[in-house]
Amino acid sequence: MSSFMLQGSFNARSLSAESGEPWIFRSATLDTASQGDIHSLAGYGVNHVIDLRSRLERGPVAHPFEVSVLPLYGEEKLPPQGGSIEGVYRGLVDRAGHGIAEAAAVVARNPGVTLVHCRIGKDRTGLVIALIALAAGVAESEVLADYALSQVEVRKHTAGQVYRQLRDLNLDQSEMERARELHLDSPPEAMENTLDWLHTQFRGVEEYLVHHGLQESDLDKLREKHRGQSPTALPARGREFQQ
Repeated sequence: MSSFMLQGSFNARSLSAESGEPWIFRSATLDTASQGDIHSLAGYGVNHVIDLRSRLERGPVAHPFEVSVLPLYGEEKLPPQGGSIEGVYRGLVDRAGHGIAEAAAVVARNPGVTLVHCRIGKDRTGLVIALIALAAGVAESEVLADYALSQVEVRKHTAGQVYRQLRDLNLDQSEMERARELHLDSPPEAMENTLDWLHTQFRGVEEYLVHHGLQESDLDKLREKHRGQSPTALPARGREFQQ
């Protein structure tokens, strides 16, 4: 995994193939991406973006990359304001399987590098990246370590706003602690427990994704990307860069 500085976003990093080249990126929203951000990402082969947000969250597209909109909570819903991280993740695994499988298919079939984002790049993005990476053959320890990296970045960029928003919800102390964790933290045990729960329902991540629509051939393509056997350094496609 490799952190990546963006002027108009945060919580950005990539997973590297065995060849050392990045094969998938993740970040917070790109709604305020700068021209420098766009050219930097394009230089790494990014040519497609998966946006996991709903219509109520999305802003104008500020980059020239092709976009697949896959709102995991639904097109007309906002992310939950309260509850436990594990409860939220289990709900997504249970109800958003087809969207997660479609995201995996987009990554597999894209001849370039795909970037996945939601609003802050922690929960929806964290879950989708984790399942895609595991299906590609990335070790679970590396997946959990990558997921945990979000906590520092998210707290640095959003803690003040989150505290102000939560004060207006009149939560009791225990509810407030769970809400703060949900909005700010990425404890690896939360993802680990989610994966353990998924394995009680399916024989593994691969079976889960195939059950929800991913093709076996797409699994092969994901593994090829992780092994560095699939070309990923392609120029950005879509609208021309605005100079």
